[in-house]
Amino acid sequence: MRWKYEVLILTSLTLMCTEARAQWVEETFNLHPGWNAIYLEAQPFPAQCEYHFNDPAIQSVWAFDDRFSPVEFITDPNALQPETPDWYFHAPPHKEAFHASTLFALEAARAYLIHATAATTLAIPGRPTLRDPDWAPNSLNFRGLHVDPNVQIRFNKYFEGSPAHQGIMIYRLENDAWTSIPGTTFIKAGEAYWIECKEQSDYPGPVDIRLTEGTFLDYSQNLVEHFLGFKHLGAGNRSIMVRSLPTAPVPEVPETLPDVTLEALAGEVPLEYLDYDSEDANSDRTIQFVDLPATIPFPTGETAEKQLRLAVARREMAPYDGPEPSSYQTLLEVKDGDGFRRIVGVTSKGTSRAPSKQLAEKGVTSVDPMAGLWVGTVVLNHVSEPFQSPDTLSPTPAEFILRVMVHLDASGNAKLLRRATQMWRDGTYRVTTDPQGNQVREVDTPGYYVLVTPTAPQSLLNQLVPGSLRDGRPFARRISTAAFSLRDSDGAPIDQPMTLSGPFGQEGSVLSTTLMLEADDPVNPFRHKYHPDHGNNTYSIERALAITFSSEPPDSANLAGWGNTQVGGMYEETLRGLKRDPIQVEGTVRFQRASTVSVLNDGI
Repeated sequence: MRWKYEVLILTSLTLMCTEARAQWVEETFNLHPGWNAIYLEAQPFPAQCEYHFNDPAIQSVWAFDDRFSPVEFITDPNALQPETPDWYFHAPPHKEAFHASTLFALEAARAYLIHATAATTLAIPGRPTLRDPDWAPNSLNFRGLHVDPNVQIRFNKYFEGSPAHQGIMIYRLENDAWTSIPGTTFIKAGEAYWIECKEQSDYPGPVDIRLTEGTFLDYSQNLVEHFLGFKHLGAGNRSIMVRSLPTAPVPEVPETLPDVTLEALAGEVPLEYLDYDSEDANSDRTIQFVDLPATIPFPTGETAEKQLRLAVARREMAPYDGPEPSSYQTLLEVKDGDGFRRIVGVTSKGTSRAPSKQLAEKGVTSVDPMAGLWVGTVVLNHVSEPFQSPDTLSPTPAEFILRVMVHLDASGNAKLLRRATQMWRDGTYRVTTDPQGNQVREVDTPGYYVLVTPTAPQSLLNQLVPGSLRDGRPFARRISTAAFSLRDSDGAPIDQPMTLSGPFGQEGSVLSTTLMLEADDPVNPFRHKYHPDHGNNTYSIERALAITFSSEPPDSANLAGWGNTQVGGMYEETLRGLKRDPIQVEGTVRFQRASTVSVLNDGI
């Protein structure tokens, strides 16, 4: 009864789930009268058997538990009884034996026997999952295989990379009886077989797909990249092809599961991969993120794992204003052209962000999707020549690089910063009593990160602690720039407001401000103590800078996250006060979002 206990736990967990992130496929099986052997690749939703087998033609569903003893002899399906060892059955709700069922939930990567009295079609929605049980050694295994329904592949070809599956016995269900078939037989997608395994093995098929974590690709709010590992275990010169496919519709949640919520489909997930050999019009070769599909070659004899670096291109996501919760969802199809095929699920959050608890308490109902701290690298490569042609900019002999820091708040207001330090405000707790009468501490207000600038009052700093650890010791991450002094006429530090003509990072939007470098500012070049031309005369300097955003990377390098975690464009600055005529410089700028904290100095 151990397996019955486990499926009861699985059913309970499914019922307790309040929100599920998923991508969807629908597996369809054409059942014929008599016994049918099917193989489920995806995790069915709902998992409970009672939601899928209401067709009057379906009489019973059976699953085999092969964990405890090797299988040497196959049970005739017509001889199956509820008390048959190692077999668990489900009787549909319309059958009298429904309450005697021992099989309650369906699982991915599992084979089932279904007895039907008439031809019918069974459609089961589910979530793709990269989960395969190990093969039971020295035993027959009841399972199906991952194959392309449109490409024929034989058993001996499918297993050529597995020493444990050479010269094996294979049985197919034909005319309600298990029949031995040769290894030259073609595999059918969605069909289950009894397949012998001669030794310990975790053989996944001709292609081994590895994720860094989990059973599908999940691009959370701040995640841009994932790595997908591949090994081709077959012989000869092979290639693996990866392309994206649309997800199936989100299934309806039965009324009997009121506590279960499925995320609505906001749209497809646009994906790019890092191509080390992409062509570029301005150079021979360049490294770029380009759109799928991707082809990964495996020359003869090459067995080392190769990685596909996949990035979500949120700038290409379609706008969504439908019901929440929602997510963008898509499927990755992995094939080798010889008959192997497998589906990997992909889900991603979009660019919209909900306000934090602290912002919500202040009445903030929405957050600019680009809010946070942006650190930019400016490359100046053109300058005017005041003594020759003040209005003409000429290329510089060498590039000059400086850093610019901009913070965008929840409402889309921008400020130019000189320094930002990431600190942490501890949360608060309350003491409550649990059902057993024990006193426990519960989080009342969760802790959160705080971005601190030189304008922060000491009273705030006294309430904060370093926001991270380095070598096991408290450490506050600090980012600064020496390119801007940012002081007022009294020498006090300021966070310089900026004007934004449109959405931050959007094509054509201009971010601008004018700074005054006061005569007594420590970084004013006229204050050079040892320069003989300066004497006691100092002058204020005006710096008018403007950043015009572009939809294309300024350096033609399409890196992961462009348009979402990276933006850029043209940088222009005019300096007045150094010479009689203004000096103009220009170049490019690329910003990287360093933090998503949308408030400076905790709003103080």
